[in-house]
Amino acid sequence: LVRLTPWQWCAAIAQGRAPADPAAGCDLDGDGDGVPRARDCDDLRADVRPGAEDQPGDGVDQDCSGADRDPYNVLVIALESHRALGVGHVTGGPSWSPRVDQLAREGIGQRRAVAAGLPTIASFMVLHTGLLPCAWCTVATDFAAARLPALPLTLRQHGYYARFFSAADPSWDNQAAWLRHWYHDVDYDRAREEDGPLFAHMAQWFKRELAGAAKGRPFFALAMTRTNHFPFARVAGVQHRGGDSWADGMRDTMHYADAELGGLLDALRGEPWFRKTLVVVTGDHGHPLGEHGHRHLFDTVQVEGTGVPLVFWGDHPKINALRGQIGTEPSSHLDIAPTVLDLLGIDRSGAWQGRSLVGGGRGQSWTIKDAMWAAERGSRRLLVDGSRHLDRSGWRAFDRTTDLREDKPLPLTDADAELAADLTAVATWMYDLYRRDRVLPVWWPVAAK
Repeated sequence: LVRLTPWQWCAAIAQGRAPADPAAGCDLDGDGDGVPRARDCDDLRADVRPGAEDQPGDGVDQDCSGADRDPYNVLVIALESHRALGVGHVTGGPSWSPRVDQLAREGIGQRRAVAAGLPTIASFMVLHTGLLPCAWCTVATDFAAARLPALPLTLRQHGYYARFFSAADPSWDNQAAWLRHWYHDVDYDRAREEDGPLFAHMAQWFKRELAGAAKGRPFFALAMTRTNHFPFARVAGVQHRGGDSWADGMRDTMHYADAELGGLLDALRGEPWFRKTLVVVTGDHGHPLGEHGHRHLFDTVQVEGTGVPLVFWGDHPKINALRGQIGTEPSSHLDIAPTVLDLLGIDRSGAWQGRSLVGGGRGQSWTIKDAMWAAERGSRRLLVDGSRHLDRSGWRAFDRTTDLREDKPLPLTDADAELAADLTAVATWMYDLYRRDRVLPVWWPVAAK
């Protein structure tokens, strides 16, 4: 599983890494800039070619050096169980997450974002690799020897310092085996498992120790929180706003996580490097609170369990051009890596299954959890029972543009059958890719140079 740009393909042919193919058109000059495709990293833009003057900070690699000059830092925050149905800019209703709403107003958000896998360990892998989980398996433990791409590893190849902040013990679910390959450093302390202490520690670390650790390099940091975890206990610092139901507890712990996130960002705003920092905020997954009869995360892949906020924030030309927009196309965690790479001016082709959310185009999403599968394309979202995927009685379809909460099942159509066939193919294909270790490491032009 790897996609190459025409430039990469021509270079691979020249190096004997790919078979000769006249259809590649390596001698052609598609954009008329005088540079043939074999040496032009974007043969559709005349302003992009080797030797061109790079415009630093615009997210475009004009000189084909492999990345935009004057690179941005990247901070990704995955909030535990931060469900989209509690977020105002997603639902249009009351919000349990006002600071995330503020980030969406100042940046860009997504209305139909979902987790591509459940539970947290599946989201952990997707956030890093940009690859779907497989059905009836846990990639992190079942395929620990596989060679997988990873966003922090890719950025390290481009000179980034990478650090992972964890509220939960990273030894759980075999996270540590992956983290030591992907990151320079992993930051965990049992005394900082709640969001307040974790974010306070992060603020102090960035202020006092970032310079010594990064040594002048841009940084990529990803943090995963824990407080808003089932059964949503109100830890110290959580304001008690109502009763003792799960819904009441989750509302309070989501408010707490949101406020502590805001405190972290407020503490960092005055740092000189923060102006050149991209912030990505999402949830690792949602959590049902009784919708459609579901109360446990493993009960469903409907939106109450999979819907998450997905916000990109920062003073970046590609974000500023879309500022305040809430995307209405399907999206998912698979789109994070391609979007970050696009914002950094780094070639986003390769073994990523998502798309750039600042690059336009139509979206789709996939979610796979054992026999519970979901796919979203256009306005439709289809749920499929993977244990009997040919049996239409196990299918349910919804129009997510008019029925965000998936309360009104629709009659099935031929388009749903096509989507179910695609979903079945993807679900079975991913298992074979992982089992045979056929997800090839991304081949980057900068490595060839």
